[in-house]
Amino acid sequence: MVIAFAGIAAVLYGSLQLHFRDPVRLYLSKVLLGFVSYVIGHLIAVLLRRLRDIRQALSERKQKSWQETFRDYLRAYLSPGKLVHDLRLIHAISAMFVVYINLKHLIPYINDRLYDEPLMRFERLLLNGRSPGELLIELIGPSWAPLLSEGYTAFYPYVAFITVVMVLAASQSYAQRFCFAFCLLWFLAIIVEYALPTLGPCFYYPELFSHLPPTRVAELQQELWAQKLYLDAHPQSDKGVWLISGLPSLHIAAVVLGSIYLRKVSKVAECCSWLFLAVTCVTTVYFGWHYVADLPTAAFLAWLVHYLSGYRLLQPAGVAEVHRADRQ
Repeated sequence: MVIAFAGIAAVLYGSLQLHFRDPVRLYLSKVLLGFVSYVIGHLIAVLLRRLRDIRQALSERKQKSWQETFRDYLRAYLSPGKLVHDLRLIHAISAMFVVYINLKHLIPYINDRLYDEPLMRFERLLLNGRSPGELLIELIGPSWAPLLSEGYTAFYPYVAFITVVMVLAASQSYAQRFCFAFCLLWFLAIIVEYALPTLGPCFYYPELFSHLPPTRVAELQQELWAQKLYLDAHPQSDKGVWLISGLPSLHIAAVVLGSIYLRKVSKVAECCSWLFLAVTCVTTVYFGWHYVADLPTAAFLAWLVHYLSGYRLLQPAGVAEVHRADRQ
């Protein structure tokens, strides 16, 4: 699938006579981040396994050494075949992000029409002339912006977390299904972005959010806008990347998908993920990244890729393997 979309990107870039957006550097940075997250995930998993063994030893009065704990973990999660499998998935997700970023850059070249005005008219019609972002800022207050900014940017470590958790899942088929759905999610989003391009309220109606205090989110928005202005002035440049799009909200879609798949891994992690979804929904509207209509669109997209991945929520393939591995 990643190769197919990479081929589509190559055809589009060739026909538009544009340069790829530094794919080698992008790939290396994504792979490095994925590998570091993978190693950290293993270290945390070993510590959790050790704590479990200590708890069992206290209840059963049967001591288990660090060496035995690590040997059991090595046998379950660090076999050569499992390592190759995990690294292949990390490579696939890293390559997907490279292809997605390059495809996203083409949005204004593929379709330069914007749908921000009809979306805003629809929202104001529902809210008696007010926008959801305005109402949230009034309700919560501008003083909460720095804290909410941290909640919004927590999405990036969340992506690393959910990817590592699913790659480390005892069932290889379970991990493969998630990675397929995760990659498909971003590629289907590109189709929506090409068909219905938007900038988002914070870029199309900046006056609605200009009174918010400086935050990390505001800095990110300024950086994205600066790149847009540069590319508007130099459309054939090999520098800069177009990364602005409103519909759909991939922050929402990715968290919905992650929450669905965490259900059979950890109930606690699933609950935390759904709570994080609520935070993401609030912050994405509060800072004007997306219109409210983007949120159900994103949730539907997550459900769609979950369905297309062939994963059955109630009786997923490989769940028995997960439970057997957990009991070892």
